[in-house]
Amino acid sequence: MTIYNITEPKKFIELLSSCSGRIDLIADNGLLAEIKPDGLPVAALPRMLLASYIEKITLTFREKEDAQKVMSYIMGMKMKKAG
Repeated sequence: MTIYNITEPKKFIELLSSCSGRIDLIADNGLLAEIKPDGLPVAALPRMLLASYIEKITLTFREKEDAQKVMSYIMGMKMKKAG
């Protein structure tokens, strides 16, 4: 799942932390980095938390419920922005 225009990175990271299954971050070069359950790669964490905006992030979810939770969050952001 590729997600664009995350305007509240800290809330998004908290959402990912609340997921129960494994989540992988797919880098632009195609490499996978497991970010859940062991946490984000140390090098990525400060940059993502300090950013006021994430332009693009690609994730894979092992649990369907986790993907649905993130999709609901993203759709809620879009509805709030449109309203």
